[in-house]
Amino acid sequence: MATTPSARKITKRSTRNRTSAKEVSFPQRIVAEAAHTANKSVDDFVHDAVLSEARRVLREQNIIVMNDTERDQFLELLENPPKPNTPLRDAAKRWQHLRQTGQLQPATATEPSESIEGLGRG
Repeated sequence: MATTPSARKITKRSTRNRTSAKEVSFPQRIVAEAAHTANKSVDDFVHDAVLSEARRVLREQNIIVMNDTERDQFLELLENPPKPNTPLRDAAKRWQHLRQTGQLQPATATEPSESIEGLGRG
C-alpha cells in the first residue's frame, strides 16, 4: 500500500489504548478553528459543544408533540381521570405489598434537568 504525503500517521499508546494522529486531521482543524473563533481552548469548546448537544438530546426526549385534538383529550384526562379499573387496583396492591416487604426499593435517580446542570466545569 503506497503512502501519500497527506496520509495520516497513527501511533497507539498501549497504556491508554488511545490513538493520536501526528498530522492534524481535517475535523480537528475545523474544531481548532471554531474554538479559536469562539476565544476558547479546544478542550473548553469541545466540552461546551458536547454538553449543549447532550442537553438538546435530553430536552428533545421530554417534548411530546400533539395536535389540538390530542392535546384537548390529554388535558381532559388530566382534569377528569377515569376511575381505576380492576387490573390497575390489582397492580397497586402488588406494588404496595412489594414495598412493604422490602422487595422494591424506592427510586434514587435524579431528574435529568438536575443532573445535567451539575455537568458544568467546576
